[in-house]
This record gives sequence, structure tokens and C-alpha cells, in this order.
Amino acid sequence: MAKVTGRTTSSGGGGLKQQQQQYVPRDEVRFNLQVQTVFKSTSPSLVAASQRKSPVGLLVPNKNLDCRCPSIKINKSYLILGMDAKQSPDTLSLGPKTIIIEWKDDWNRRLRRFQQQSGSGSCY
Repeated sequence: MAKVTGRTTSSGGGGLKQQQQQYVPRDEVRFNLQVQTVFKSTSPSLVAASQRKSPVGLLVPNKNLDCRCPSIKINKSYLILGMDAKQSPDTLSLGPKTIIIEWKDDWNRRLRRFQQQSGSGSCY
């Protein structure tokens, strides 16, 4: 589960300008996320980011921004399901089968139970 805290905007310099003066290609938009909880992950850097509350970027291709449901909004929390397409330590990239769903508080208990079952080996 992650909360969207910001979105980069286009600059005239050929890419999207970030705070650290790095550039992202124009065909992707970067959302800044605060990872709140990791229920299951194969990426140790994502788990570490959630533990130290450091920001993580979410790269979304421009072609997916218009047709994604729900549209990603600032200050909303989302459940992100899927594999990271690029595996970089401080950025999540949407894969072709990634699902982003607006978070509902009543899911917390269910996902914690799933996490416990997964750790005990009783869930496949």
C-alpha cells in the first residue's frame, strides 16, 4: 500500500525534471509515493524503503494515464499489485499486468491475514 505524495511536471528541457536534476523520458510520468505497507515483495529495496519511510517513484507510461482506472490522485492511498518492470532501487515501474486499486481501510485486516498464511506455508 502506498500513498501518492506528488507528481512531476513537464519541463522544456527534453524530459521530466526531478528534484535531484535527473531526467525521466517524456513518455513516462513520475509519481512520488510514500510506501506505507509491503504485504509481499521479492524486492528488498522496496521493503527497506517502507521501513525507513523514504519516497519511492512510480513511473507510469503516458499512454496508460488516460485509460487507467482509477486515475492516480495526490494524497490518496493505493494497493499496487504486480511485478516491477525495471527493478531499480528507488523507482517502481508498471508492468503490463500491474493493477492499481484505490485503498480501502477494511482491506488491511484481510491482507494481514493473507500475509500470515503466506508466511506459515498454508497459502500457495
